[in-house]
Amino acid sequence: MKNKIFVLLIFISYFSFAQESDLGVQEIQVTESFIPSVPIANKIMDLPQSQDTFNVETEVQYFLNSKQYLTSYSVDTISPAKIKGEPLSKLYSTYLKLGLGNNALPNLDVFYNSTRNKSFNYGVRLGFWQSYMNAKNEFLNDKVAADARQTNFNLFAKKVFDFGSLKASLSREGNNLLAYGTTKALWGSIADKDLLNQYWGYSNFDVSIESNQRQHFNYFAKLFVSDVNEQTESSVGLRSQIESSYNNIDYSVALNIDYDFNNLNDKVAFYEDKTREVITSVVPAIKKQFKNIEGVYGINYVMINNPDSSISSSAVYPSVRLDYTFVNDIVRTYLGVDGGIEDNSYWNLSKDNPFVLNALDNGNKSLEMNNSDVKYNAFVGVDSKLSSKLFFSSKLSYAKVDYIPFYELDLSSTFQNKFKVIYDNGTHLNLFSMIDYKISSSKGVSLSLNYQSFDLDTLSSYNYKPTFKVNLKGYYNIVDAIIASMEVFAEIDRSVSLYGDNVVQSQELGDIVDVNLSLEYKINNVFSFYLLANNLVGGYQIWQNYSALSPQIQIGVTYRY
Repeated sequence: MKNKIFVLLIFISYFSFAQESDLGVQEIQVTESFIPSVPIANKIMDLPQSQDTFNVETEVQYFLNSKQYLTSYSVDTISPAKIKGEPLSKLYSTYLKLGLGNNALPNLDVFYNSTRNKSFNYGVRLGFWQSYMNAKNEFLNDKVAADARQTNFNLFAKKVFDFGSLKASLSREGNNLLAYGTTKALWGSIADKDLLNQYWGYSNFDVSIESNQRQHFNYFAKLFVSDVNEQTESSVGLRSQIESSYNNIDYSVALNIDYDFNNLNDKVAFYEDKTREVITSVVPAIKKQFKNIEGVYGINYVMINNPDSSISSSAVYPSVRLDYTFVNDIVRTYLGVDGGIEDNSYWNLSKDNPFVLNALDNGNKSLEMNNSDVKYNAFVGVDSKLSSKLFFSSKLSYAKVDYIPFYELDLSSTFQNKFKVIYDNGTHLNLFSMIDYKISSSKGVSLSLNYQSFDLDTLSSYNYKPTFKVNLKGYYNIVDAIIASMEVFAEIDRSVSLYGDNVVQSQELGDIVDVNLSLEYKINNVFSFYLLANNLVGGYQIWQNYSALSPQIQIGVTYRY
């Protein structure tokens, strides 16, 4: 209805407007129809609020009456569960080794050591070895006696404290060798029988203290007293080092002091220039690590004093080393340079050549003693654990040295069976390589090679210092109870200097190639038998007029308790 009225009003308005003005014909179009709608209504929610003017608060109080009840109830204890760890290997306090052979009568070694203890450890060792054999002497062109005897004694103890560990050791080593070239028929014509023997007796006592490797401060100190041939060569020495760290930099100072007071025995004639000598070495250094590179930078300051001759000198040597680790700590390379003084004493020389002149020889003529002065020693090397079974190591060094010791046959000795020491200056190139391969738990093999060359000022040969040394070792556990091992060693390119008619000549010595074999049969963890076969090849001279004792066969038994 509303729609109709609306349309009618529009029509009347239009008609009235048309009467007042002539608008002509007009056309109206309606595009959409009218849609009625009712808007959404919102209900007003207005709730009335009432105020209660009458409010009552009630206070409630509670009272608790405490009462103690005595009971006799007890809880049964439960034992803690025991966790069984890895079983500890059984330790044996006593070890005995006894052997007999064509050259050893007998060979005896006894060891006693305290069993497992974290705070205190001690032990003692006794050793005896004696040989009765004849060897060919090239000078006499005859078989001569080559008897020898060796004794060893060592007593040691270690005590661990909260601040560190204290160690002490007392040892004695005696070597008595019959110099080749003296037949028993000639002994009666020699007044002093001591001239027939080469005797080297070394005694040493030392005590040391060392920290427990704390993080910021570590220390080490060792005091020792030693003697050779009953007051022929005596020494008192100190070895010490202190390490500390600050701001990721490690600082260290090493102090070494050697005081030699020799010629105390009136039966000997010690080299006069070394009757008393004090060698002091101070080595300050810092250590810094950056990523995989660890560097040690220091110097070696050495002072030498001779109170008898008022001779004193000092020198500074480098002490630098850089280590670089890569490939997940599998390969480590290093390089550096160092130097210092190397003491050439009676004892050190006798360990290399037991037939050098001692202080009793040839009308109180003594061995010339000089310290080797290593001006510098540059080196580079690599250590690599290629796998759990394979290890490789190699080192190359080049050194400039004054007073390098070499051995020379003393032609003035009665039987030409003693050696003097001669010295020369020059450079020394050395390469050492080693590879160790553990094939399995029951077998393995190792190979080492040592090459050296000298560029000397005077000598035309290296005098018993071979150019090549090769050593091949292998072991094989045939069964659980039988272990076999083999060693092949060689020394190649050996020579000596000969003097005659005021002309120095070089003479080649034969190469050394020999084989050692061993076989051990374990009856149980207590008893075992062994067989040794050493120097099976033979036929070579170790020193001039000193042939190798070969073959050396020995059988023996070992016992652990």
